Amino acid sequence: MPQRRAKRLITVNFVAALDTGVYGIHMRVGNAEQSGLFRVPFDETQLTQISSDYEDNQFNPIGGKTPPAEWGTRLFHALFHGRLKELYETAVGQGCAIDLDLVFDPLDEEGYDTLRRCPWEWLADPVTGNFLCLEKTGGSVTRRLMLKRGAPTPPGFPTPPRILVVGASPEQLTALDLKGAVNGIQAAQNTTKVQLDIQKAANGSFEAMLTALKDAQAADKPFNVVHFIGHGGVVKGQGVLVFEGEGNRPHYVGAQECAHELASFPELSLVYLDACKTGAQEAKPLDSVASALVRRGFPNVLCMKNNIKDDHAIRLSAAFYAALAQGLPLEEAVTAARRAVVRIQTFNLCWSVPILFSRRIAPRFQSERAWHAFHRLWTFTGLALAYVTFTIYGKTQGWGLDLPLTEKGSYAAAIYGLLLGIPLFLWHLWLTIFYAQNHRNQPWYARLPPLFALEWNYAYKDARLFQAVSFLVVLVLPALGQIHFVNKMKNGSTFIHKLDDRKLTQPSPIGVRAQHFVWRPASYVFNPDNYFVFGASSFGEKDQVQFFPFYQPVAIVLLEVLVFWFYLRMLRAVFFTPRKNQTARGS
Repeated sequence: MPQRRAKRLITVNFVAALDTGVYGIHMRVGNAEQSGLFRVPFDETQLTQISSDYEDNQFNPIGGKTPPAEWGTRLFHALFHGRLKELYETAVGQGCAIDLDLVFDPLDEEGYDTLRRCPWEWLADPVTGNFLCLEKTGGSVTRRLMLKRGAPTPPGFPTPPRILVVGASPEQLTALDLKGAVNGIQAAQNTTKVQLDIQKAANGSFEAMLTALKDAQAADKPFNVVHFIGHGGVVKGQGVLVFEGEGNRPHYVGAQECAHELASFPELSLVYLDACKTGAQEAKPLDSVASALVRRGFPNVLCMKNNIKDDHAIRLSAAFYAALAQGLPLEEAVTAARRAVVRIQTFNLCWSVPILFSRRIAPRFQSERAWHAFHRLWTFTGLALAYVTFTIYGKTQGWGLDLPLTEKGSYAAAIYGLLLGIPLFLWHLWLTIFYAQNHRNQPWYARLPPLFALEWNYAYKDARLFQAVSFLVVLVLPALGQIHFVNKMKNGSTFIHKLDDRKLTQPSPIGVRAQHFVWRPASYVFNPDNYFVFGASSFGEKDQVQFFPFYQPVAIVLLEVLVFWFYLRMLRAVFFTPRKNQTARGS
């Protein structure tokens, strides 16, 4: 077996629908990440045309139809552009095969409905003109549905994987070559690389399939793969599988019922639906057989988006299991199956009919929706901090701002800038550090949360300018304000103390610093009858703030030191943390 090349996984998360046909996306290639926009390059008419024109999986260049490669190139340009394209070119330039994971949120039904209808399996590199999922280097395209809960996805198939084959060809429907299909699958057992344990159900009924699964589970030898050979379709917007019923009549089993019954067998790592339209676009977004199974918790579902001829389906499944038997991962086995049928017939498109659906459990706080909420929280604290800093600074400068936070005079108002600003600033800095550390492999402007939770394409200069202005408003100006308030406190503080039983000494005029900070005995400093006055130029004026006892102003100073330390950590996390080297992921 030839040595396999290193592979590069490109993960594209479709975060949210921002407008009709416009989606925020987050792309990750190795350690590098980038955010951007995806605009669907097809209108509704073109999406319908793509589905109807190629339902027979044939392309006739004389018929006036748009070549699939052209559709795929348009989709490629919409997905990879600006800095997003730079990530792709970096991966390709390293000589790696490309595994493309497209992550959708099935609960966003309107957005998911549009995205799932795009011909992702036709994605074509405009430089080479090749389809990504037909690359000789073993590339793949996988559609992953983001789930909010569920068990972790099994790491792979056990050795040897146990496969249950269920063949159904009821009367009144087109007869299928079940024997040829089963023989093609069982031929994979002849390999010596990985032994496959392939069993056949007693008959093609739904009950026989469930019985075989239950018996294997009871014997502690559960099946890992269910391979269904039969007919599929769409009835009233819901995907169905056609089993053999009583008297060999068709028995239609809906997607939800099938998913519900199979959910009792968590050991299943793959459901192979060798049946027409099991991933059909005609079904409602969440009601195709494949979508229902993945939502129910099955790790992987291999289905057919259109009708497929019997001989094409037989060759696909035989090549798929032969690749599994050679020890290839699931995604590469699907690619090998595609390549095995690509030359069956000139202009044949049956290689693009299989769709690999997988699930992805949203990690805690790492889902894009959670980050979007984080952006709003960061914006709120940043604007609150900027408001407090600006209004109180204005009062200390004598500006006539008629605002509720600025009732005190020049010197005394500054203490409110400390009392209100310090906790807000510490919280805001911690949020910024947390975000920057979780985005350390991105450039500096992507390590800052976007103000107002805006979705930016960081390929453009205006996004970087916006982030720079955000940094100035909610991080630089509040820091300068804190320096100003501390300086005001230093220049406007007077230590008042008792001398034996005499009256309080009169404070020195503001501006004579030497008299403000005279060392006193410890008995004076920690005597609760002694205190600091912060404010007016002479003791007794109402525009003052009085501290009891000594440790209160000291606590403010220590908190400001903590603010300074957090600020340095924030600067390091945003600007001075080096990005990790991008290394190829071995397959």
